[in-house]
Amino acid sequence: MRLHIERFETFDPFSQRTYRTVKAPMLLTNKKYFFVLLIVGLLPSLGLFAEESSKNPYYFNRSPLVEKPYTELPLGTIKPKAWLKDELERMAAGMTGHLDTWYPEVCGDDNGWLGGFGDTWERGPYWIDGLYPLSKLLGDKDLEAKAMRWIEWTLENQRADGQIGPLASEEREQKKLDIDGIQTDRPEDWWPRMVMLKILKQHYLATGDPRVIECLTRYFRFQLKELPNQPLYNPKVRNVGSWWAAQRGGDNMMVVLWLYNITGEKFLLDLADLIYQQTVPATDWLIRGPENKIARFSDRFTHRQAMSGMQTFHCVNLAQMMKTPIIRWQLDKNDRHLAAVRHAFTDIYQIHGQPHGLYGGDEGLHGDSPDRGSELCTAVEMMYSLEKMFEITGNPSFADRLDRITFNALPTQTTDDYRGRQYFQQTNQVQCTIGNRDFLNDFGDRVVYGLLSGYPCCTCNLHQGWPKFTQHLWMASQDGGLAAVSYAPSSVTAQVADGVEVSIDVTSGYPFKEVVSFKISTDGPVQFPLHLRIPEWASNTKLEVNGQKLPTPKSGTMHVVEREWRDEDEIFLRFPMPVRTSRWYGRSFAVERGPLVYALDIEESWQEVKEPRPDGVPESAMHRGYQTVQPKSPWNYALTDRIAIRPQENITINVAKKIPRNPWTRENAPVRLVAEGMRLPDWTIHRNSAAPPPLSPVDLPQGGKLEEITLIPYGSSTLRIAAFPWGYLPEELLSMASPKAKESQPKPLPIPRQTAKTEKPNFIFFITDDISPGDLSIYGNQKIQTPNLERLAQRGLVFDNAYLTISSCSPSRCSIITGRYPHNTGAPELHSSLPASQTTFVQTLKEAGYYTVLSGKNHMADPQQLGFEVSSDSKPSGSENWIRHLRERPLDRPFFCWFAAHDAHHAWQYDDKAPRFKADQVEVPPMLYDGPLTREELTGFYHEVSRTDHYAGELMKELEAQGIADNTYFVYCSDNGRPLPRCKTYLYESGIQTPLLILGPGIEAGRTDSLVSSLDFSATFLDLAKVKKPETVQGVSFAPILEDPTQQIRTVAFAERNWHVYQAHERAVRTGDFLYIWNGMPQNHNVSAESSVPTFPAAKELWEMSKAGKLTAAQNLLTQVPQPEEMLFNVTDDPHQFHNLAENPEFATTLREMRSLLKQWKEETGDSLPSKPTPSRQPLHKSVRKSPPFGEFPGAANDATTINHPGPVTVDNPN
Repeated sequence: MRLHIERFETFDPFSQRTYRTVKAPMLLTNKKYFFVLLIVGLLPSLGLFAEESSKNPYYFNRSPLVEKPYTELPLGTIKPKAWLKDELERMAAGMTGHLDTWYPEVCGDDNGWLGGFGDTWERGPYWIDGLYPLSKLLGDKDLEAKAMRWIEWTLENQRADGQIGPLASEEREQKKLDIDGIQTDRPEDWWPRMVMLKILKQHYLATGDPRVIECLTRYFRFQLKELPNQPLYNPKVRNVGSWWAAQRGGDNMMVVLWLYNITGEKFLLDLADLIYQQTVPATDWLIRGPENKIARFSDRFTHRQAMSGMQTFHCVNLAQMMKTPIIRWQLDKNDRHLAAVRHAFTDIYQIHGQPHGLYGGDEGLHGDSPDRGSELCTAVEMMYSLEKMFEITGNPSFADRLDRITFNALPTQTTDDYRGRQYFQQTNQVQCTIGNRDFLNDFGDRVVYGLLSGYPCCTCNLHQGWPKFTQHLWMASQDGGLAAVSYAPSSVTAQVADGVEVSIDVTSGYPFKEVVSFKISTDGPVQFPLHLRIPEWASNTKLEVNGQKLPTPKSGTMHVVEREWRDEDEIFLRFPMPVRTSRWYGRSFAVERGPLVYALDIEESWQEVKEPRPDGVPESAMHRGYQTVQPKSPWNYALTDRIAIRPQENITINVAKKIPRNPWTRENAPVRLVAEGMRLPDWTIHRNSAAPPPLSPVDLPQGGKLEEITLIPYGSSTLRIAAFPWGYLPEELLSMASPKAKESQPKPLPIPRQTAKTEKPNFIFFITDDISPGDLSIYGNQKIQTPNLERLAQRGLVFDNAYLTISSCSPSRCSIITGRYPHNTGAPELHSSLPASQTTFVQTLKEAGYYTVLSGKNHMADPQQLGFEVSSDSKPSGSENWIRHLRERPLDRPFFCWFAAHDAHHAWQYDDKAPRFKADQVEVPPMLYDGPLTREELTGFYHEVSRTDHYAGELMKELEAQGIADNTYFVYCSDNGRPLPRCKTYLYESGIQTPLLILGPGIEAGRTDSLVSSLDFSATFLDLAKVKKPETVQGVSFAPILEDPTQQIRTVAFAERNWHVYQAHERAVRTGDFLYIWNGMPQNHNVSAESSVPTFPAAKELWEMSKAGKLTAAQNLLTQVPQPEEMLFNVTDDPHQFHNLAENPEFATTLREMRSLLKQWKEETGDSLPSKPTPSRQPLHKSVRKSPPFGEFPGAANDATTINHPGPVTVDNPN
């Protein structure tokens, strides 16, 4: 036989040589094939190889790809230890090591990927995608031999045209096997080949086998030729492409770009473009906008519609698709891809999120109720996506998410011996039995543990989870160092700097314990950077090298230690792990500590239902039945408020001294939390699952028994409750001590004394939530006593005419922090995140040397993006950490603290920091109906308003104790009006007027009626700090008013009303004695959730009284449609804006002036009425938690985010 051999060059990092290998049709017998390999192996000695290369030993991105900070290490350089090794060994002893004999009809000798005439689709490659890395990590030659059969067959049997995989359709037709349960109808499908591409990539990373480069190059040339005519998916042609291939094309594109980084062949970039064009538009589907599919529930469609992938997401496709925009971003550098992924994770959390890190997706996306299913394939595919997303971007939040899934969702979905697995798991899983549940894909067997229960895809795909996680514990960094991506007992041996080999041994109790230690082994001193991931939840991380303390790393960063390392150097990391809670479905709480979620420990009763094995399957194999699990102890517990709201103070933490070999069992759980709960008799089983938890806070049963309950790591549980309802402890039980009674108060930190005054002033910005000026005694309220604010007002300046730019939580805060109108920020609507392109005054202060802290409610964007070095949150008030932050600050830097209370926001949460009020102690504002429901709602509001006064006093005491009160500006204000009808979101003064109290150095005490806008805070803070304001700031400094309260810096202020649950577009002008409101959508009801939804008592009562005809005309106005297009009020004569003067001819001139001012402002700032606005989240009087995808934002038509014009600031003759 005559062989035509072409020369083919590839650089091999393992030998540091450029190889020239053969390129020939792979239609050879084994003997001939190895003869060719022998000849190729001799080529270096024959002088046919290029000179040795000095390239970096690891592959990073070539131009024109985006430079990536990290890259995967060769497979085998990382070795598992302790519990992680035990996990992998149990996989090898179970189904991972034996699917060829346990499941031979798919993974046996007849598989098409072994040249057989059986299964040709994804399941066989799925298995090898996990088996191969497992064999390399364990050094198990028997397992490696099993995997190599598949790899060798693929390499040896590549077709002449470059295609890989099972025999061509025409060859198979004569001998195609008809075996029940195998998939043979699409032998040419692109999708299963994408899995094999990943396997070949791993094989090359493990061995440097040059045949891989040759095979992939030929295959990708084949794809470039064939895809134009045989695309990833053509619904009219079934024999080549598939829906799955088009959904998962990112996996194909990923390996194409990996090969490009090795060979530099330009055609690969063309192929990447082509694959991207034929892959579904992942970025459009993930980013907020009309094509977004995350906000779509699969149960809103027929099964066929949902599973078509055109209406909503298949759960596993979404997990794989998450990396597609970032893979593409490497090539086109369009930051819209990054935004899409960021938005997607936020939307997934809000709409479908589950505490274990994934989402409700029992095939289609299905919401966040904790009885929804989550598929095992989703877990392992999302893990792999996150590993690659971190590698490309270096964004540590991806690794944080990886931890959450790996240590919570993954361990619980397989049996400890790896003989069975679940198809779906549930967050609240109280029995694993046969029976239908509220799953979109439900045939009764989805939660039992079996070899093949549910669909067998998970049987074959689960194996990549732990091995690939282990393989990505460490990565090479582009600066010649190493990066610790996650922490588990392991060791790594790799090259750093100029090819010097080092080893790092990791001893870790993580994720159960706080401490991680590293030991360096090297033949001599070597300089290289060590990158350490500091999780977002890890504040006050302690870092030491050889016993020497280093500066505190920032949470949510990759912290780099650059130094000369020597043999036996030791690094010590401590991540403090206080207990915290997070909020989920129905206001339920999950209990968290470090990266772990904790679940109720439920006693289990396991039963095995055996069914016969097929002929030829050994007796040692798992049978074809399943195992069920039923509870032997109660599960329907609600947490008490002190556990839910103050967990660290009231939960006892018990950590084992030694982490067992298998920590993922109920018996071996290394951490046990002792909390308290009370059973809810009405919370029962519904359709074989725990019913969705009742809306919290629940009414704990009178006479109920308060019990100690034990929580264990979610990953150690089989049966569990992880999303707990909660309720306020009945008064008769308040005196009972919590499980952590004597430990409930943390040891106080020492009070630092400022020995030298910093050159620049400090700032405390105390922003409350949903409080109007009339709710405070300093503005005349005689019912809510705020004595601390009264004392502060005697030393500071109270503003009587301070206005917000919008009366809506997140847009108001984004406007304040940027000094820009909401439509200019890119975040003008509720829950819209501030774009990273926007500049904040906090960033500017930080660059000027300020220490910056955000504590409490954020509601803007990632704290680091906003410019904050340190961030925290707490409940119920959000204020609980503030004193600690002041005591832990660096004393040699000025500080800016953005202290944001959750008070006074629904739902009311009570504690002992403020008085409780009775219904007869409140005063009902005149825009509300004075009835029992409204009064009852105001009692909780009064409590939370009073609590802000408590913390204002605590802050000032601390400033005085530290000796810095005289050099600190203290600012108290609110983000919007009180959360009641005709207040919050509205453009009346009850919505847009904010309390504002400022005291500090050089401030003239008293009151001022000078007009200021929250737009001006940014410029003022920078002015007081003597820092130049960015050109993006539209506000003006009101520092002159602080020195002379008679000064005026503006005579006109503007405000907006945009989408806030309900569709809206209104604008307001406030100048002189007048307030003008223009409504761009008068056809809509003028409502907010607080003024429409019956779960808000004041709203319920208002609408009931409207129906009964008992409201005044002003109170009743919001119930009517259409609304007035224009309203004009004299706020001096009409302080509550009850009398619209717009149609009064006496005020025609004023009306024209107001219209003119608004027109000028809209033109100069680029405001616009959206043509496709965001739709209302819910109908009138209905409560829907899921927000729709954002539509067109106000100002988008004019690219308003790039406009810096401030609009009118002063007018010659205000009214």
